[in-house]
Amino acid sequence: MLVQTTQKIDLIQSFVAKKYRNTQSFATKASYENALKRFYEFLNNEKGIDISEAIILLEEKKLDSIQLLDDYYTNLRNTRFGKKQKQYSNASIRTYLTAAKEFLRFLGFKAYNEDIKQVFTLPPIQDNSEPGLTKETLVRLLRNSPSKLQVAILVSCASGVRDGELVQLKVVDIDFQTNPVTINLRAEIVKGKIHPRKTHLTKEAANALKDYLIKTGLDLNDPNHQNNYIFLTSPQERIEYYKEKVIDLDLTIRQNPNDAIKFKTARTTYLHKISQLENQIASMTEKEQYDRSVRSSKHALITMLSRVVDSIPDLATRHENDMRDIHFHSFRYFFKTMVTDAVNSDFAEALMGHKSLKLTYYKKNDEQRRKSYLKAEPALTISDYTAIEAELEKTQEKQKEIEETYYKFKQILKQKDPSFEEFVHLISK
Repeated sequence: MLVQTTQKIDLIQSFVAKKYRNTQSFATKASYENALKRFYEFLNNEKGIDISEAIILLEEKKLDSIQLLDDYYTNLRNTRFGKKQKQYSNASIRTYLTAAKEFLRFLGFKAYNEDIKQVFTLPPIQDNSEPGLTKETLVRLLRNSPSKLQVAILVSCASGVRDGELVQLKVVDIDFQTNPVTINLRAEIVKGKIHPRKTHLTKEAANALKDYLIKTGLDLNDPNHQNNYIFLTSPQERIEYYKEKVIDLDLTIRQNPNDAIKFKTARTTYLHKISQLENQIASMTEKEQYDRSVRSSKHALITMLSRVVDSIPDLATRHENDMRDIHFHSFRYFFKTMVTDAVNSDFAEALMGHKSLKLTYYKKNDEQRRKSYLKAEPALTISDYTAIEAELEKTQEKQKEIEETYYKFKQILKQKDPSFEEFVHLISK
């Protein structure tokens, strides 16, 4: 038992270290840390004990692990939080209970699913009524978004990548020489960190991405720029950015001494951010710094999107649990729907990186995959109607060709059999 060293070892850190060892995911580690902090709060606020006392009571059989989880479930159900006094969603409750259950087992106490089911069952996973995004909605969103967010939305809708994958893309991962443009997702950035995959971009998204790269000073043909991240900002880059802001403010203060107080407040804020970041990264490993960059870059895009959505009442609609209808994962929903309708569900899920036994046997080579994606491109094109018009023109040409063939065939048959014209007249009614 770990009780002997309860006072000496941070049990949460010991537990999440094993979780990280298995998954190599800082996101998983952070998720378990947050969930267990919530469990500690429950013990303190509702039971009046800390984890050390809880372990002793559990060992002495004065506290039952299954009953403790049942009480925790009740507490989660009855909790209200935030200004709007919201309830925890079923998904959140399942996460908190699962983390607490695994933690108790880690400590050596009985907390198995078979025993838990005799007392309570986990809340069901809810199906929400979130509406699918329309192209009209996406066009409005793009028109009101800053350039970085515009490109992020277009790339997400056209490729089906996750936001965590999006912010880890490098210039070298985008192959602009193929038709359609190919995104090569490295194994270390995909969910599970095992299987690399490929997806594509529409001409619309590819052109927007090219323009954005040029605007941010990244040269596609410069070998020194190939390993630069497209959307990710490192702590060091943020520190340099804040330092430049301080220099600009110093110049402004000298030029506008009457407004010095106002500018000095902003200057102090930037200096605080610099100090905070420098202190944080000083104790971090390189891996931890990278993970922080990924999470902060994701958060920056999510915050940017939320602000744009909330600024337009028609777009700021919400569904169950007060969740916005428009969020980064909704762009994956859009991709899945459009590609499924245009090609098929298996192809859409393969591009998205879904894993199932069915997809284990679903394979396409590069040429087949590109051809299938080109079929879906018009459906994925949002505001660039040139691709749609080109597809329409091809369809009209094909229709014309069919009509001409039919006319020639009709003439030949008419010459061989005069009664054929009467037959055609009857079936065309």
